[in-house]
Amino acid sequence: MKVSFFDDRVPTQERARVTREWFDNGGVIIIGYESLVALQKYLRKHQPIDEEDLFGPSNPIDLLICDEAHRIKSAERDQVKALMKLHADRRLLLTGTPMQNHLLEYWAMVEFTVPRYFERRTFQQFFIKPITQAMAHNAHQTDVSIAKKKTYTLIRELEFIVQRKDNMLLRKELPPITELVITVPLSKLQLNLYEDFLAELRRFSEGKAFNLLQAFSYAGKICSHPELLYMSTTSNTEGGRKFAKICQRPEGYKPKTEDSNKLSLAAEIILAA
Repeated sequence: MKVSFFDDRVPTQERARVTREWFDNGGVIIIGYESLVALQKYLRKHQPIDEEDLFGPSNPIDLLICDEAHRIKSAERDQVKALMKLHADRRLLLTGTPMQNHLLEYWAMVEFTVPRYFERRTFQQFFIKPITQAMAHNAHQTDVSIAKKKTYTLIRELEFIVQRKDNMLLRKELPPITELVITVPLSKLQLNLYEDFLAELRRFSEGKAFNLLQAFSYAGKICSHPELLYMSTTSNTEGGRKFAKICQRPEGYKPKTEDSNKLSLAAEIILAA
């Protein structure tokens, strides 16, 4: 069975050609949500006949598997509209994010998997409203009791559609986790950049407020690898101009693994594994 895989580097025109082969000859195709949206937009503009042929109901897919399925949380999202055009006979959604965190998003994923299983208004009235009311800090005990019953009913109603698995499933198969905390000093280049960064920070922040998140981002790039800092594009704002000096790539600089002690250690661990 042929497996085709798309990443962001594959031109949309090439994706269209490979997708055409996939529909004609079968197999497995792996594509990201954004890439699928871009592919459909390209076909709609440049090859409208192909789009109807490829994504029409006359050409259904045997099985559609969606990883990171918590992204399917609104029928209005471009990704969901693109997926709905695939006309899959079977749909399997995988997510490690607890779906019950937001019940309307929970409904959206159930609706995508099994369309029209719950009418949206009925779901809101019967489940969302009473369960949400019980979450208030001053909720009455009666509301809490009703919400528990509604939650139990919802779980039982969907037990043949939603399968919940926790880490107990893998505990017998996987070895126990061993966590090692290793303090890695900065390389010479990183240390020089960090000192320059602190000097710039002190110079611009004396008696003034500064963007802490932006400063944290630049510090993180220095600690990861100087190349990340040199690849940065500083915005034409006051905050961006502050750090433009340290983001300038030295003439003739070529990134090396040893410019980052953290990266060097990671490489040694990978090679020793």
